Amino acid sequence: MRSLIEEAYGVRGEQLISDPKWIDTDPFDIIAKAPRRVPWENMQLMLRNLIEQRFKMTYHQETRPVTAYALTVRKRTAQLADADPRHHSDCRKALGAGGLSFTCRNTTMAQFAERIRETIWGDVENQRLPVADATGLTGAFDFTVTWTPGARATPAERTGSGTQSGETPMASTPAGGVTLFDAIDKQLGIKLQKQKHPLPVMVIDHLEHPAEN
Repeated sequence: MRSLIEEAYGVRGEQLISDPKWIDTDPFDIIAKAPRRVPWENMQLMLRNLIEQRFKMTYHQETRPVTAYALTVRKRTAQLADADPRHHSDCRKALGAGGLSFTCRNTTMAQFAERIRETIWGDVENQRLPVADATGLTGAFDFTVTWTPGARATPAERTGSGTQSGETPMASTPAGGVTLFDAIDKQLGIKLQKQKHPLPVMVIDHLEHPAEN
């Protein structure tokens, strides 16, 4: 059930708060039909409707400190330039001779945090945490950040140092590869590290275990 709710509402980890503990233990098979070629955003909406109708779920939102990967300013570099307002706001991912890159135009740090979330989840072992903007930088920027395809970051707790606020994942494979974490730090002067950050959370008020079929 936790996985279903996370997929439907786009929440992760500590952003989902539930008193019924069976959301982590009881599995379900869901058989549902949808029109072909439905955008994922529409599939999410249909899954939300299914959950709220069949499981009678109600919830509310609060803001609480949760564990997240937060963007914080170390020392802003010249590569993070004030945006040209004539540019359309976008952030494109591409593979080139130098590696994978995000080329962002007229992009805020909050937008960048949202853009890199799925990439971070793919590059960090077992760390599907939300990504938040804690830079304090206002306005939009033009920049490019480039890293090594396949360079994965290993959470600090895997090294035996324990889980501490402010830890930054470390580069692993391939040898000498630049992770997205390293690239953001060195190229933009922004740290991406694990810490507690105030974020919206979803608090489940009511959830029923449905009868079979």
